Amino acid sequence: AGKKPAVGKSANWWKKNAKEFLPEKRSRVGSNDERYAFLGLLIKYLTEEGRYEVSDAWKAVCDNSKDLGHYCDSKDNKHELESTGSRKIGEWFDLANTYKITINDEIFGFSLFGGCHDDKGEHMPLVDVMDRVEPNGNLDFSTGWIVLDK
Repeated sequence: AGKKPAVGKSANWWKKNAKEFLPEKRSRVGSNDERYAFLGLLIKYLTEEGRYEVSDAWKAVCDNSKDLGHYCDSKDNKHELESTGSRKIGEWFDLANTYKITINDEIFGFSLFGGCHDDKGEHMPLVDVMDRVEPNGNLDFSTGWIVLDK
């Protein structure tokens, strides 16, 4: 928490380095399917904690995520990258501020999920996905989405 997000690295850099993060927990860049499952879990969390009705939780994740992360139209936006750990939703932080790099098994490549601090929550909600990411290009507003086994 309180650090600059690890942006400016390539998708291939993330794929290699994520494995070294916690190898005993099989750390890796998560797949698109794992990201969709996480977003479903997030919807479940938002409804169970009583913060949202089911339809509103779906809308917050799929249509306009400005209240779930740091977008240019979010409350108290900084108009620049926020430090890590700035916006908490349940157990999670930084749902938007940077795009999340995932492994896309369907195209044997990478995708970017969600939006960054420069986007509006309605234009790049958390569920939004961009395919065919250049694997070796520096991704200025993106971080790897690292997942672990229990």
